[in-house]
Amino acid sequence: MLKRYTKDENGSTKLLALIYTKDEHKIDNTLIDPRALLIINTLQAQGYEAYIVGGAVRDLLYGLEPKDFDIATSAEPKKIRRIFKNSQIIGKRFQIVHIRADNDIFEVTTFRSAEANDEANNIFGTLREDADRRDFTVNSLYYDPTTEKLIDFHGGYEDILSNRLRAVIPTSISFSGDPVRMIRGIKYSVKCDLAIDGDIKSAFYKNAKELTKVSASRMVEEVNKIILSGFSLEIFKRLEKYDLLIFILPRISEELMRGREELLDSLNSFDDKIRLGYNVSIAEGYASLLSFMIDEKELSSVPLNDRFEYSHTLLCKALRPLNMPHEALYEAAGIILKNKQVDFLSVSENMEQIRERKRLKKAENIRKAEEARKAKEKRREKARKEKEKAEARKKAKEAKAKEAKAKEAKAKTTTKAKAKNKKEKEETV
Repeated sequence: MLKRYTKDENGSTKLLALIYTKDEHKIDNTLIDPRALLIINTLQAQGYEAYIVGGAVRDLLYGLEPKDFDIATSAEPKKIRRIFKNSQIIGKRFQIVHIRADNDIFEVTTFRSAEANDEANNIFGTLREDADRRDFTVNSLYYDPTTEKLIDFHGGYEDILSNRLRAVIPTSISFSGDPVRMIRGIKYSVKCDLAIDGDIKSAFYKNAKELTKVSASRMVEEVNKIILSGFSLEIFKRLEKYDLLIFILPRISEELMRGREELLDSLNSFDDKIRLGYNVSIAEGYASLLSFMIDEKELSSVPLNDRFEYSHTLLCKALRPLNMPHEALYEAAGIILKNKQVDFLSVSENMEQIRERKRLKKAENIRKAEEARKAKEKRREKARKEKEKAEARKKAKEAKAKEAKAKEAKAKTTTKAKAKNKKEKEETV
């Protein structure tokens, strides 16, 4: 093991990071996607630091082949964009770069500064500053596949070996600053079999309600990741244990508390399929999560033509307040009805009807919008004419008043002239 030192504000030497060599971490570079290696090599050849970070490092340490590779670098987004023509800068709050390779995307982020905050997030910094902004120690490891060295600023490597989940940022501010970190912490604890530190557990309970402040789109993304993780049942159960799930999916939380057998069995079976390597879709995941919502007896009283749409509505209600992709939920409704052997129009027929209803509704909305536009234009024209008439009346009144004033002034002048002439005649006599 190597050690990297720095000087503190008093000039004293202190340990900065531990650096593990291949003999210690035993990461196999053949598990790394060659395209990720090419991106790192290209950045390093241009004089920048570049590392594999996040979940990919954890997977590599466990001897697993990562599904995704996130890369952290000292190169700023615009520099990355110039180097890789097949890239795109995304995000306003904090800019990252997506590099496309075939049909995959590699996410490249620039080291964030300790000064970055909600108002000024695009402030870039050093490798150490970036590590200090990570959520958990197991997520603050940086692997350089070129030198085959693993850089550890916060003891994350030892935490992985001892199966421990510790926070990098103090929990008093970490979860209120970004509530999604609580969901990620639960995911890490389940997937990596990590024991959660007591201060983190307390912070989960204290900050659970902060999840209501997370944007719907971001929460949908996190829920989809959980469903496709292969550990969805255990993650949802642990989210429920720490009073977090009630603020994400209230209905699912309620059913887990009741121990709804159908929900437990269907999620468990779906997780097994993923862990066995089957290709699954998010629609199949929704079907496993929401199968309990469809009751065959209840549907028997619903007209055949309406069963598909009725089932879709039930699934949407179960996921409130989140608004999942409707196409996937329609597909999930079809999967559930088929699995439960409920008679209904085929998915294609139902989707055709739904598309036709949407088309008619869209046409009706366009017609109403056009009518509203014409009515508004008519009101504006009427108001314009009334304004013109009012202005004309005002001008006429002003002209009349001006004319009367002029006549009055002329009459006064005439009267004065007559009085003057009369006086002059009297003085002459």
